[in-house]
This record gives sequence, C-alpha cells and structure tokens, in this order.
Amino acid sequence: MRRGLALLLVLAPVVAHADVVVLKGGRRVSGVVTEKTARAVVLEVGPGRMAIPLEQVERIETGQSALAEYRARAAGLSAGDANGWAELGHWARGAELSTQSREAFETALAIDPSNASAHAGLGHVLAGGAWLSEAEAYRARGYLRFDGRWVTPSEREEALQERAEQVRDDAARRAAEARAKDAEARAEAAEAAARRAADEARANADSAGIPYGWIGGGCGWNCGNPWRPHVTRPPAVTPPPVTDPSAPPPPPVHRTSHGATAKHH
Repeated sequence: MRRGLALLLVLAPVVAHADVVVLKGGRRVSGVVTEKTARAVVLEVGPGRMAIPLEQVERIETGQSALAEYRARAAGLSAGDANGWAELGHWARGAELSTQSREAFETALAIDPSNASAHAGLGHVLAGGAWLSEAEAYRARGYLRFDGRWVTPSEREEALQERAEQVRDDAARRAAEARAKDAEARAEAAEAAARRAADEARANADSAGIPYGWIGGGCGWNCGNPWRPHVTRPPAVTPPPVTDPSAPPPPPVHRTSHGATAKHH
C-alpha cells in the first residue's frame, strides 16, 4: 500500500506532455525534458534519464509520448486500485515501456498480493496454491539455468557434450591446418634449396670456363664453341717413303758394342 501511494504522489504532479529532441543528424529522442543547461539537455526516457550535449541538438519539439500518457494514466488511478495498476502495467508493456510496466505490476501487488493479473504480467506461476516467480517455478520443476535459458538436466548434459565435440572438432581442424602449412613451408624450403644448388653449380661451371650443362667427350654440339675444352687426339702416323724399285738397296747398318751405328759402303 505504501509503495503504491508513494508512486502515485510522485507521478501526480507531472504534466502529461512529451518532448522530442531532434538531433542535428536527424535522429529523434522522445521523452520529457527535466533540465536544460548551457551545455546539455536532460531528457527523461522510459528506462531513466539521459543528457544530450546541447551542441548536438537541432531543436526541441513538444508533443505527446507513451511515457507522458503513462504518467497521466497513473496520476488518475486511486491509491487502492490494484486492478487499475495491473491494467496500466499491461498497457505499458504494449507501449514498450518495460520499466514502467514492471513498476505498475509491482504497485498492484503491493496493494493486493493475490492479484492474478499482476502476477501473470510479471511471469509468475501459480503452483501449489502459491504464486512463484519464473525462476522459482522453473526450479521447482527441476529446470536449470543454462546459457540464458531454462533447460532440463538432460538437455544441459547434451548441450555440454555437443560443446565438447565442437571443441575437439575445432582443435582437429586447427591441427590439420597447421600440418598443411608446415608441409607447404617444407616444400617451399626444398624448392629454394634446389634453386640455390642450381645457381651454385652454374656459378662453378662459369668460373671453370666450362659451359653450364656441358658433358665432355667427343665434339658434339659445342664443336663451334671457341671455349670448348681441349680434346687430345692421337699423333698422326707418317706413311713410309715411296722408293724406286730399280734403285739399289741402302747399305746395311751394323751396331757396335756401344750402341753406335756404322754404315758400310
């Protein structure tokens, strides 16, 4: 009761109007201007208050908003009208005023703790003759809170197993990618080593004066190459001189004991 009266006293003096702050970029923010200074405009919206720098404000328009209508309706409710506050809570929910909707339902329950409409608006469940909150109702039925939702223990275990399998699959995929990258790196290193070996062989061949790729033996393709390596040929055989058959034979040659030769005439 006290809470409902306190809320009513706070809301009653408020004038039912709304302000729309139009920003220089074209955005519009709806609420109630509670303060305006040389630096900012303080605007009360559904969830609370926000300060908008004055340099960003294009203009301020006065009109009707859902928040202003909520306040006007709340100001017209009597202190003990639990059903009226419950109805206002449902209206505020439809107007997307979640904060004000909860306040209206809680005010209704402060007036009448057994108000079914207000309990339903807050998501309460009647179990065993008692109204339970959503969390209490789920826990009473054995549900667990998991990843932002209510699940059974078996559903939670299944979700954990799927998550573990996903982790293993991701680890296997990353390991396969790492092996593939390592094999690619080794192949690139081997190719680079082969290129370096070929370059060194070419440099050695050029420094020795041998054309790169030449294999000795014969003349072959590099016969016309002035830098081809020298090939040693066997000495030429001198044919015996041609003599006249009618000429007398040459005198015989006798060898001495000292190896000298002497001709006899």
